[in-house]
Amino acid sequence: MDAASLFILEAAAYTHDIGIKPAEEKYGSSDGKLQEQEGPIVAQKMLSELGFENYIIDRICYLIGHHHTYDNVEGLDYQVLIEADFLVNLYEDDINRNGIESAYKNIFRTDTGKRIFEEMFLENQRSHECDKLPESNGRSDCTILWRGQGSETSAAQLLRTMQFLLHCMSCGILLCDGILL
Repeated sequence: MDAASLFILEAAAYTHDIGIKPAEEKYGSSDGKLQEQEGPIVAQKMLSELGFENYIIDRICYLIGHHHTYDNVEGLDYQVLIEADFLVNLYEDDINRNGIESAYKNIFRTDTGKRIFEEMFLENQRSHECDKLPESNGRSDCTILWRGQGSETSAAQLLRTMQFLLHCMSCGILLCDGILL
């Protein structure tokens, strides 16, 4: 990925959820489709005021306006943004094992995204055999172990994961020095 594309991807990663607040204010919901509808309007204004070039604004707004649309994915930046967002959302939204496996099968296309996904979700499931525990409310024990690391560590780990994915995709490599998952 060239430097301009990486810049666009990073800007979209930082701003992709910019439509949450306007959607909540207008509709009382931050549903993904409402984020896609409201986000580009706010982002376009902000990025214009910051002096971004029009072609950069257009692509960032396109990515914001499609980050919950998973078909007809145009471009590596779009695919990487979707995968990085899914990594965070699957973790935060406490998705069950079937949902996790479905996301892997239907969303993840890049080698780096698949590898990070496997490290975050599938390797723990395989190694712990994921017996259901009564106190887990239907979650697998590996999800509990992942969440048991503490919210501060987990938030930092998720941020590093997103940075790692963006960096590795831009370099076309699978391993990056200095970033610990």
